[in-house]
Amino acid sequence: MWRHIPGIAGAAVVFLCSLVCSSAQTAVSSSTEPVYRNGPYGYLLRLPPGVTYSRSVPPNPNHGIGLSLGDNKRLWVDASYTDSASTGDEAKLQTAGCQLEDRKSSPLGGHPAVVIRFSCPASPSGGSYYEVLILAVLRVGNRSPVDYQIGMRAGNRAALSRNMALFDKIVAGFSLEKSPQSPR
Repeated sequence: MWRHIPGIAGAAVVFLCSLVCSSAQTAVSSSTEPVYRNGPYGYLLRLPPGVTYSRSVPPNPNHGIGLSLGDNKRLWVDASYTDSASTGDEAKLQTAGCQLEDRKSSPLGGHPAVVIRFSCPASPSGGSYYEVLILAVLRVGNRSPVDYQIGMRAGNRAALSRNMALFDKIVAGFSLEKSPQSPR
């Protein structure tokens, strides 16, 4: 997902991009493919019926899926390697420059995670938005930590609230196939 992060390595803006920004995507219906399996990052997602999602196609990297909810509302499931040492560090990075509205602990795929709600002002890269994000930074074996996240973004708080039932179903359908450990 695109994210405005000020002041990293002297740059005014740094972007993180997952599947949502890939141009080589394919649309899939959960009615015909209700399970999305991500082998590279070891997770599985059971999707509710009637959802259309996009996923990247080779040779693009396979980080996750994206759902367009219309009217500048998006939901995504993503896994990416991170330099963050912990879930808390990643949460701070993800909310940099934004107003934190709520933060609480909640499991993601049976592992400790954090749910954060925040709002971000308009920036050179886009308009203001509201976001809810559940994330967990986990390590599988000797590999670098992975940021597993499910997020939803909308232009206003009401639009975000109207789609929380779908967000909750996506979170409930997330599971890990490998056995990662939480970084310290």
